[in-house]
Amino acid sequence: MYYNYNMELKDITKKLGKSKKTLIGFMGTGLVLATIVYFLPHNYSVEGSFFVKRTAEESSSQVFTYEGYYSQQTALAYTNSVIALLQSTDLMKETLTNLSIPITENNLRKYEQNVNVKKAGPQVITLTVKNSDVQKAKAVWNEMAKVLSTTATEVNTKGDPNLSISQVLTQPVVKEPYKPIWLYVVAGLGFGVLAGISFITLKEYFK
Repeated sequence: MYYNYNMELKDITKKLGKSKKTLIGFMGTGLVLATIVYFLPHNYSVEGSFFVKRTAEESSSQVFTYEGYYSQQTALAYTNSVIALLQSTDLMKETLTNLSIPITENNLRKYEQNVNVKKAGPQVITLTVKNSDVQKAKAVWNEMAKVLSTTATEVNTKGDPNLSISQVLTQPVVKEPYKPIWLYVVAGLGFGVLAGISFITLKEYFK
């Protein structure tokens, strides 16, 4: 059994040796494809955070109250509502309207897919917007922050005015995608080798 496998391996090696030009051609093609992918536009990430809080009402120093604890618990619960609001189609629709972007099902789906909202801490929410155009990503992020602030203020005025949302930094952080070219080269060559071996093997098999 070992002998048969050994002979088959030798046969494959010989056939690959005879098809060096084909294999090199596939490797070159893989390298070209990797280069094209490397220079394709990649998404920028615009990221910023919000802090959700509830201002505790002043209490008498002579009487102990649970106002501080209640405020914190209310803020923690309110954080989930803010996350849901940021993820809502209503907020995205208002954002696109303010940016003069047509409200279509395709646009709503496209922009919603490029938005990520996560709970970074008990009362901290991180909003990330991705786009191949950094200015568009920043515009969407800033407008979402404005719409969130306006909507939350209107809602809280009718409910609990002590609740508030603060933007941690004045401007969000822009992250440029890191693209190590050596990784693309290795991936391209690897793809070319595998594709070349597969092609040569199938060609020999169907002879």
